[in-house]
Amino acid sequence: FNDNNIKNDLFIGCFPLNPLTAYMLIQLSEIIAQNERTLFTFLSDSDENSFNSFIHNNSDGLFNVDKIYDYFTNLLQKEETNSIRNIWYRSEAILSKVETNFEKRIIKVLAICLMLNDYDKLSPTNEVIALSINADINDVKITIENLINRHYIRKNILNNMLTFALSNSKHIDDSIEYLSKTKVLNCLNGLKKSMIKNMFFQDDTMKIIR
Repeated sequence: FNDNNIKNDLFIGCFPLNPLTAYMLIQLSEIIAQNERTLFTFLSDSDENSFNSFIHNNSDGLFNVDKIYDYFTNLLQKEETNSIRNIWYRSEAILSKVETNFEKRIIKVLAICLMLNDYDKLSPTNEVIALSINADINDVKITIENLINRHYIRKNILNNMLTFALSNSKHIDDSIEYLSKTKVLNCLNGLKKSMIKNMFFQDDTMKIIR
């Protein structure tokens, strides 16, 4: 590929998708692919977080990586792969604590990078996160340093890669535990409703037979 190919295929061809969004979207879809959330539905869905809705509701800007997190979040919390589900729990716990939208966007991008676990091609660094949300690198660095100081994120001093901090503060673990219990309760409630519905159906069927 020469520079013109890259410009035409990657930047112009993907617009208004951020090129990193296009890459991460494909990788994430392959990992958590399910019928209700495929690449096709991402493009055509009327969901408020879908690409289709973004195009119809925005006249400028890019569809950045943090929006992938928003679109796939319901699947991420149900993902069978423990590592991905655990990253989602920790990111949601941190998202409930951080204050600004800019901080939330950074947390979401970091979560996606960690889920993909493709550090050779896409390492979770300040630079990658800045490109992922199309933000000024200095603003990203300052915000990440602030998140590090508040023990939400930690940086590996050897390679500058970022990850979520192993919470020194108990409230993050409490939030994760709450999210886990909420998921279990929702699952049980759904199962209970299904059982009740089946009981009524069976009862009505028996009445018809009689």
